[in-house]
Amino acid sequence: MTGLITDTSDHRLIRQSTAAIASRYGHDYYAERARDGGHIAELWADLGQAGLLGVHLPEQYGGGGAGLADLWFVTRLMRTAPVSREMVLNYVASHSLGLPQSY
Repeated sequence: MTGLITDTSDHRLIRQSTAAIASRYGHDYYAERARDGGHIAELWADLGQAGLLGVHLPEQYGGGGAGLADLWFVTRLMRTAPVSREMVLNYVASHSLGLPQSY
């Protein structure tokens, strides 16, 4: 039986891009914004510029044309980076599904 997500060269590129962006932001970056009630706009801008926030959306709507497996790689890597999993999932839910932000 194969897994639900097959690792492809595209997935490897997504992982590498996400990891490179996440590595620019460390614990101090998040801790400072959490203390000050600030936003992490720079991180989201970098992820968006790389096309990683809409990787799962159809191309005709400005997305990457991939699927949820590709989005899973992005959120999984951001979860293992020094980023709150809740922040990532909340942002994706807000911007992809139109749900209200809770942060």
